[in-house]
Amino acid sequence: MLKVIENREHGLALYLFTKNKKWAKKVMSTSQYGGGCVNEVCLHLMVKGVPFNGTGHSGMGAYHGEWGFKEFTHPSTVLFGKTHFNLSLREHPYSQKKKKILSKFLK
Repeated sequence: MLKVIENREHGLALYLFTKNKKWAKKVMSTSQYGGGCVNEVCLHLMVKGVPFNGTGHSGMGAYHGEWGFKEFTHPSTVLFGKTHFNLSLREHPYSQKKKKILSKFLK
């Protein structure tokens, strides 16, 4: 049974129905899937504080609460430089004089 699961695309969810907890733990810990349940279906979607996610063809990312916020926001770096004591050579527009001076440094 594990070979069948391994040879397929990664599923959005993996649901196992078994009384064998040892086998269930092995399957759940060695398979790739978005979310899963043993002897249940869909309840993993309602667990507060854990992401709903996919892997491979079933989707990428993690959603729900904080996980969704982090997934759909993109932090970026912004640097504020000083406006005094700047070298005018590094600022546009580049005049012919600036280009000549810079070309000497960049050789």
